[in-house]
Amino acid sequence: MVRAVMRQVDRDDGTTILLVDDDPDAVRLMETMLTALPYPYHILKAHDGLRALEIMGRTRPDVVFLDLLMPNLNGEQVLARMRADKELRDVPVVVVSARDWLNDASVLGLPFCVYAAKALSVPQVACWLSTILREIRPDYITSGGPAAQPAAATPG
Repeated sequence: MVRAVMRQVDRDDGTTILLVDDDPDAVRLMETMLTALPYPYHILKAHDGLRALEIMGRTRPDVVFLDLLMPNLNGEQVLARMRADKELRDVPVVVVSARDWLNDASVLGLPFCVYAAKALSVPQVACWLSTILREIRPDYITSGGPAAQPAAATPG
């Protein structure tokens, strides 16, 4: 996955990566994975959200690997501040977290990408897209499809 992500953001003149995690072992692991790739990355490290924002105030990274579960300023707060900053809002962010996403009610308001480790057939892609679209369908589209009539409004 790291290689697929980095292929999307690699720059010929050098790629700056910011690793943000309160666990030093996790930062070392990410750094090891990145330095194993055959590219000369400039890797910056922060062990909390405030430090990450300080670093991004001086150096705009090409990509951020961001843990969401950190004390004080967590990853979601860092991400919100990045999206509010015109200089940082377009920086790609890879969420790295031990959070149990299946039972979590958090909402991430950002674009997302899915990378596959191998080639996919058209039916596989159609199945993935169908699942994603079923989850993100706007509330105003009824389950009966485009021909369905809108539900009557009820006073609330």
